[in-house]
Amino acid sequence: MATNQVLLHTESAAGTGNPSDTASYSARSSLAYLEAAGALTEHWRAHPREALAWPTIDTYRTSAELAVKDAIRLAARCMRSDGARGAEVDPGILEARMSAYTTLGSLTRHLNTLLRRVPHAAGESAQKANEMLERLLALDAAPNGLGVSRAVAEGRSLAHADLEEMGLRLTEAVMFLAHEVCGALTRYLALHGEA
Repeated sequence: MATNQVLLHTESAAGTGNPSDTASYSARSSLAYLEAAGALTEHWRAHPREALAWPTIDTYRTSAELAVKDAIRLAARCMRSDGARGAEVDPGILEARMSAYTTLGSLTRHLNTLLRRVPHAAGESAQKANEMLERLLALDAAPNGLGVSRAVAEGRSLAHADLEEMGLRLTEAVMFLAHEVCGALTRYLALHGEA
């Protein structure tokens, strides 16, 4: 996705940046990192250097992490609004657990677990979210966390196609989480007077 397309989505999904805006700080940050990753990708296209690929990958990954964390927080809020109590939905414990996760896979598995507990809140996006999260898990399966270590292990440099494909997959996942999943969970909370 071109940077200007990401920017358009960022502005429409994350609001004005005003703290009173309904979009969460995490969601705005996720989309901002996604925009930055798009800009880095465009720069890398013009000036392909291996050293630029890794910061680009890390920026995409950070965007995905923040999007998943935002969805986890919202799913836990939905569970609390339904009367759930305990460590699984306690905000302090939840934040500590999310901070302890070291892979995108750990976060996506946690989100999958929560979405299975609140399928009514996520609506139709719950099944699509499961599929999207499975794709994120596949990206996270490689030792470096984003499936590009195979290219390096085979002695070939990271090709444009590798970075482009990974960027497109993560962009798709982040936008889906931000718009569909978090949107459905936020609407559910609003219906229950929790927005």
